[in-house]
Amino acid sequence: KLAAVDLVTRTVRPQPFGFLADEIIDLAISPDGSQVYGAVGGAANLAAAWNTTTGVREWYRRADGDVQAVEYSAGNVWYGFHDGAGGDTSVRLLGADAVTGEPLAFRPVIDSFFGVWDIDAT
Repeated sequence: KLAAVDLVTRTVRPQPFGFLADEIIDLAISPDGSQVYGAVGGAANLAAAWNTTTGVREWYRRADGDVQAVEYSAGNVWYGFHDGAGGDTSVRLLGADAVTGEPLAFRPVIDSFFGVWDIDAT
């Protein structure tokens, strides 16, 4: 489960985080703390963004296999996975606008079934 913690009172905030799936494998957070991004595996296979104040899921992007890594950098969210995306088995890393979730044109070919497990973006 994903939950928010109040840093002053050190208690769990009451808002639920919508649409949590089988496995959250990796997390990242926006610099201003307004969004948390998740790499989700299991049956969901998606990268998603949640509002940290309300817990509402703001966007998501599906992949064909587990999304295993997520990283925020310069207004974008990068996410890595295995098995491809949209039926293209040569794709293992994609990006999206951090606020809107709109996909980026960046589509490198990564020749590995196991895909991307960690991202360091600068």
